[in-house]
Amino acid sequence: MSQIRYYSFKDFNLAKRIRYTSAVAIPLFLIVIALSPAKILFACLLAYAVSGPLFSLWRWRHRRRRVSVAP
Repeated sequence: MSQIRYYSFKDFNLAKRIRYTSAVAIPLFLIVIALSPAKILFACLLAYAVSGPLFSLWRWRHRRRRVSVAP
């Protein structure tokens, strides 16, 4: 268990309509993955692993500023 919160993708809804840019971006992303799957998978996992601590740090700083600004 970790105290660091990560994005859970629970609000990711595949049933709703998608925009045209997403319909183009998703196949392009899949093509990039097919070109170098190991490197892209590593980069995605690294980005996800780093996103938790960065978001926690951002939330901590944002909360600290809000407390110091309050009268």
